[in-house]
Amino acid sequence: MLNEEILFIRVNKYEYLLKKGTISNYSFNIIDEDRLGFLTLLFEELDYPMEEQDIQSVLQQELTISEEQISDILTQLRDSDILVAKSNKKKRNNLCTYTIKNQRTSYKKN
Repeated sequence: MLNEEILFIRVNKYEYLLKKGTISNYSFNIIDEDRLGFLTLLFEELDYPMEEQDIQSVLQQELTISEEQISDILTQLRDSDILVAKSNKKKRNNLCTYTIKNQRTSYKKN
């Protein structure tokens, strides 16, 4: 399943900003350079918690890429601590709100 400590912010269909922790300055971008379309599927469309083999099955059904490419993607996500072992606790919804009027960012965990 996805790491619950990471906030996923969509930049565009092929790029996301990942922010680890609520008050940390640590963040990084993940980019689908081959434009395969897996990021939106992983970060917005799948319902978690989900076993990694189930994630792999969905990616195989939804995307026109090889099993080897899917395995490589999942390995990279696991090595980057984006994809972690499934836990039995309920997933919290992370909400990030940006407002233009007062140039503030608010963050709320449900």
